[in-house]
Formats: sequence, structure tokens, C-alpha cells
Amino acid sequence: MKRFVIAVALATLALFGLPNTAIAQPTNDDFDNATVVTEPLPFTDSISTVDATTAADDPECAGNGHTVWYTYTPSAAGFVNANTFGSDYDTTLSVYTGTPGALTQIACNDDFGGVQSSVTWEVVAGTTYYLMAGSFFDSPGGNLSFTVQESGPPPTLDVAIDPIGHVNPRIGVAQVSGTFTCTGLDFVDIFGELTQQVGRFTIRGSFEFFAEGPTCDGTPQPWTANVSPENGKFAGGKATARVSASGCGPSGCASAFEERSIRLRR
Repeated sequence: MKRFVIAVALATLALFGLPNTAIAQPTNDDFDNATVVTEPLPFTDSISTVDATTAADDPECAGNGHTVWYTYTPSAAGFVNANTFGSDYDTTLSVYTGTPGALTQIACNDDFGGVQSSVTWEVVAGTTYYLMAGSFFDSPGGNLSFTVQESGPPPTLDVAIDPIGHVNPRIGVAQVSGTFTCTGLDFVDIFGELTQQVGRFTIRGSFEFFAEGPTCDGTPQPWTANVSPENGKFAGGKATARVSASGCGPSGCASAFEERSIRLRR
């Protein structure tokens, strides 16, 4: 009798074109069935996440669609990298400790190499880490290529703004400068904005500084940028500068932000 009921149900699904997605769900679709990352590293896995689902308590990392789970308990302390390089869809990747509904996020990445993801974090021997690979917001799943490997320390980046800038009062173009300090990065990209209250008007302008192959050994390095006003002219006096710096290297990406009041001199 049970076989008959199952056969009728499958026939009904086929008749109305309703998908039977549960058949294709990956084994590690749920947190409680996370695939164990085994040592020695590297560990690799390739699965389809097209029919992976999202649990109500799956955390957010640039969305949480088509999530699958892995668990890793290192036998020794160090740095570990996990990535989705080689996957054929827009992935996200995140790392957690804790339990479902009370997870603490250690790392989260959306786009590292194209639409692929990479995270690097420092592990403690005997601590269990949970890794969630998902698709970007509502985008579809696909063929996931998942790797966990030993790594160097994650990169670092800091940025500073000099308290004194300069301005050409004739044309109203300002110049701002500062330093950035990095480790483990192949490039540093600095975007900034300069604003100044001149009478009733707020003069503003944006700028960019890019350094490829910087000396990322923890030594401060200078940056300088000219700022053309988008309206009016910059003048001598007080102004506000804001900069956002970012960069990437073999072990991951890093970012920094700084805002301060500066004085523009003629």
C-alpha cells in the first residue's frame, strides 16, 4: 500500500510539473549535517548547490541563499584559508563558532576573485569552526568548488591623513596627503572626499590614489592626491577629509577608514 501511495505522489508531481527538490539536496544542506573537513590540509570538495536550501536560522553573509555547511576542528593553532575558487556561480563564504541561532561570525566574504570568495582566519587548536558557503542574495546556486588550506597571516591595512593640506586659490584645487601602512597586500586603493564650508556653500570634491606592488612590510608609506572641486573653489582654511582604503593579497583583503579635520594652506 505504501509503494502505491508513493507512486501516485510521484506521478502527481510529474503531471503538474512540480519539482521534487529534496531528492537533489546536498548531504550538507543543513548545519547539523555539516561535512567534516579532514586533516591534513588541503581539503577539497566539489558538489552541486543548485537545490540547496536556506534554514530559518542560517546567518547572513551578503545573503544566505543555497547554503551548505562544513565543520573544521584544527589539531594545531595557525592560520587557515578557505575559498570557493573554481565554482561557476556567485558565491559567499563565512566562518562561525557557536551553535545554530547563537553563532558568532569570525569572517565573511562575497567577492574576492571575481565572484568567488575567500576567507583567512587564525584558528585555535581544538576549537570547532563552521563554514557556510552560499549564493549571493537571491542568485542561483551552482557547482561549488570548496578548498580549505593552510595559510599565512591575513593582511593588514591602516591609513592616515596629514593635518595640513594645500590649495591653489586661483583655480580652487586642493591637495591632501597622508600615509598608509600595510602587510601582505599586492595593491592599495584609496578613495577620498574633501569638503569645506565656504560661506553658505559646502564645497566638495573626490579623489583616488592607487599603489600597485607597495612595500607592505609594516612601514608607513606616503600618498598624495589632488582634489578638484565639484562646485565652486576650495579656499584656505579648515576642511574635512575622509578616506577609505582597501587592498588584497594572497591571504585575503583588508580595509581601513579615516576622517579628520585638516587645514588648507595657500
